[in-house]
Amino acid sequence: MNINNPEALFLITDELVVSSIAKTEDRIREFFNGNRMEIPSSYGPVKNNPEILWGSELDRTRGRYFHGMLFMHGWADYIIKNIDYSAYKEAAKLIFSWRKLNPVVELGASSMAYHDETTAQRLNTIMSIILAGVKLNDKDSLQELKKIALETSDLLASTEFHAGLNNHGMFQDISLRNYAVIARWDNDQKRSDKLSIALDRLEEYFIHAFTDEGVHIENTPTYHVLVSRNLHSHLKILAALEIESETLIELYKDAANYATYITMPNGKFPPISDTTVGARTSNQRIFDEYFLYASSAGKLGKVPDQNSALFRKSGYAIYRSDWASVDATYLLFQAAYNDNYHKHSDDLSLILYSAGQEIITESGPFSYNYADPYSRYAYSQFSHNSIVVDGRSIPRTDDKKSSVLITESQVTESKFEVTGVTGRLRGVGHTRTVKVTGPVRQETITVIDYLDSDESHNYEQFWHLAPGLEAVIHGNGFEVFKGSDKILDAFIETDFPIKISKKIGQTKPTVAGWSFPKFGNKVPSETICVTFNASSNAELKTRFELNSFSYVNRELHSKSSLHWQVASSARRLNYLEIKPKYPNEEYPLVFVFSAMAPVGNFSFNYKNTLDNSNAHVFYILDDFGDQGSYYLQEKGDLSIFQTVQDFIHNRIKNLAKTGQSIIFAGSSKGGTAAIIHGLRVPNSKIIVGAPQTKIGSFLKKPHPNVLRYMTGGETQAHVAQLDSLMYSPEFTTSRNSEISIIVGKSDHHYKNHVLPWVEYATSRGIEVELISLDGTPHSEIGKPYRRMLLDKVLGLSESGSQIESPIELWTEPKSVVAWFDRVSKRLFASTAAFGNTESSFRLYRNESLIDSVKYQEDNFSSWAGLPSGRYRVRGFIRSFPDKKVSAETSDWIDIP
Repeated sequence: MNINNPEALFLITDELVVSSIAKTEDRIREFFNGNRMEIPSSYGPVKNNPEILWGSELDRTRGRYFHGMLFMHGWADYIIKNIDYSAYKEAAKLIFSWRKLNPVVELGASSMAYHDETTAQRLNTIMSIILAGVKLNDKDSLQELKKIALETSDLLASTEFHAGLNNHGMFQDISLRNYAVIARWDNDQKRSDKLSIALDRLEEYFIHAFTDEGVHIENTPTYHVLVSRNLHSHLKILAALEIESETLIELYKDAANYATYITMPNGKFPPISDTTVGARTSNQRIFDEYFLYASSAGKLGKVPDQNSALFRKSGYAIYRSDWASVDATYLLFQAAYNDNYHKHSDDLSLILYSAGQEIITESGPFSYNYADPYSRYAYSQFSHNSIVVDGRSIPRTDDKKSSVLITESQVTESKFEVTGVTGRLRGVGHTRTVKVTGPVRQETITVIDYLDSDESHNYEQFWHLAPGLEAVIHGNGFEVFKGSDKILDAFIETDFPIKISKKIGQTKPTVAGWSFPKFGNKVPSETICVTFNASSNAELKTRFELNSFSYVNRELHSKSSLHWQVASSARRLNYLEIKPKYPNEEYPLVFVFSAMAPVGNFSFNYKNTLDNSNAHVFYILDDFGDQGSYYLQEKGDLSIFQTVQDFIHNRIKNLAKTGQSIIFAGSSKGGTAAIIHGLRVPNSKIIVGAPQTKIGSFLKKPHPNVLRYMTGGETQAHVAQLDSLMYSPEFTTSRNSEISIIVGKSDHHYKNHVLPWVEYATSRGIEVELISLDGTPHSEIGKPYRRMLLDKVLGLSESGSQIESPIELWTEPKSVVAWFDRVSKRLFASTAAFGNTESSFRLYRNESLIDSVKYQEDNFSSWAGLPSGRYRVRGFIRSFPDKKVSAETSDWIDIP
């Protein structure tokens, strides 16, 4: 070891003196002139007044900044370059004023005066001013400055003051090392002793500070790079001191690998733990060419050898679609608790980036002031993509590090599936599996959460969107928009009811829905909250789709010209309100319910028809499950029904006038809902077409997915439960409602659904006007129903042009529909043909015919084992006795 090696002196002098701080000269002059100096925005401007700087109690953040003399970084560089003796004297004067107010023998006026890391930063600043004084040949202030530096180095060398194996201890030992090499005025033996202490501690720290995979243990990529930068610098100084350490060299290489893969495609770090949102390293060249490529977003360096990476022991799994551009898909899943420092309550969280931006992200840190409510929120589970039990976040740290880990993993260029666990939740074990499937940049990310408990709990699952993104909430999922462009779908499958809501910029009763782009700065951002109760074990499957979306984009976002609205009570309800054109004239209130549509295609019906009237209309979406809920229930829970009822009664209470007609309308599934909800309103008019009244029997073959969603199963008991709804007093109590039903005699609804229910309703004193049409299968009920709706409700003549209105932009359901059931992995197709008819099907993959089904009495068919791709079905309906054939093609269906 050569402590007097001039290269080591040069390297440390360069570190301490050379500044990259912009506008240093202007800042220094303004400060010395007694004016306020602008320092980082979260601390606010400060005057050149020692009593303010360090003579009073300060919060942790400001105390560290001032007592560490961090605001003086760059001053030595300015003094030396400009040979500014007066600036040097002012800097020395500030240091002396600090020493006077905070003697070593006392703790000082502020608790941060002798904080471990703050003391180390202060010694570095003092040493830089000493170097400036040496350059200026100062005779007046140097001795006192050297004395303060010596006292501080003695403090840092002491065992009692040392912070231990953490980054604060590292900063202490780096500062002590710097002093030992530079302080040639001190005794050589004392310098050597201090250097040996510093080097031994640093070797032990760097080995301790990184996992076996080269990941810094303090849970934060920015600290990983910060410590790696110091390791890099330390290796150069060791070489100058003629000391070799193969262990540290290998550690540095591993650290470079992690830094490369943790970097997102835009060259920034993901905001995990204490990494700020949008953090980008300013040290792109501290590692190898691979990190240079990653941190420069592909502008410099060399493309890494593989796309994805697993750091299993450290708790990080990273999926990346490719390195070709900033639009690549990136997913980070973490089950990491490597140390208490900078740890957040973020176990099993994930971050998703695609198409040039973060989508699912986290809030980032707000400050180190733990008393601040925004800081507490930032550290808590509520600001991370995690699951909270019984409304209480787990603590930031505890003694359960070993319970957070990755248990299973398959991370290759062709497969990404990782499982992590945490045992830190109160009374609940949480296992999360994350899978990525599908084509590059069109991936589906599946997150399976399994909650293991013997007790009943309330749960909240959180998903945080990046600032500027908007979520449209549906019954069991949500869409994410950037402006009017859709960028993500999420669909949640469970065996129990859930409620989805969102929070943005909330301050009461608790802080929620915030992002922190910089320390101390906050901007509102949307947070999705999935709430549910479970009496024992529970499983949720959340499917994020980046391209083959579950939901047809119906532009429910705020940029839409349709101006969708939301009502909330037990559940969240999407609806469209069309106000009357002539509000001073008499008009009815109309509630319109939607018919069955293809999976994910939630729409309204009869808008063009009613647009020709002077009605005040509410189109209510049945966007629960993947194909609707009859506006009734999820897994037997009637909160959907109650939400719709609350909405209807609230609108009637606030809008209805004395004697005003209240109308409920819809056909098929929408007709069923109109009857159920309309009968709850006294003196209502219910006008429906071909409703189903035995809901379970109707659903069991063509729509088992809806049956499962509404009841939780597909057994005969589940069918019977739905069949009984419209034949029970709870849903069929007469309140002087007028009911009109139109149905075709060739429609199997006529004999199987309408006639039995009319007989039952009549027996209960409910008057029903039944209009039965000769012929007219179910697929052709739309046109006569529109005529009846206009004629009976709006009093319009059948000869009016309004009756012949074109098919709606949001149409009535197709007579041929297809959908993919993700549970059974089967593609289903059905026609709207019933009664004396037969149906035939042709299945197409892209434009190629791959299967045909001959004419049969059943009006549906299904296919299993189909490979991924785009499919559609052309259906044929042949009626008897005329053997007339009609045909229609379904919408495209994407099978992942």
